[in-house]
Amino acid sequence: AVTCEPPEVSPGNYGVALEREALTQQWGFVWDSQAMARDHVRVIDKVRAGSMAEKWGHMYPECELRRGDVLVKVNNNSESLEK
Repeated sequence: AVTCEPPEVSPGNYGVALEREALTQQWGFVWDSQAMARDHVRVIDKVRAGSMAEKWGHMYPECELRRGDVLVKVNNNSESLEK
């Protein structure tokens, strides 16, 4: 079984590992601009078709990235991205 919760991920969250092979590959996240402006957090508004994020969801459907998911940490950094 595939698990989305490696040991370093807090309960209630799941880890996603996306690695680009080329800088031209898109991550595929469309962020909720109101949440970014109001709360300084990145909330997924949608995932672009054909993107790495969508491919992740096909590979791991129980960990699919979807609207409303909140970015908590990137590259082990949990500080606010919008300062």
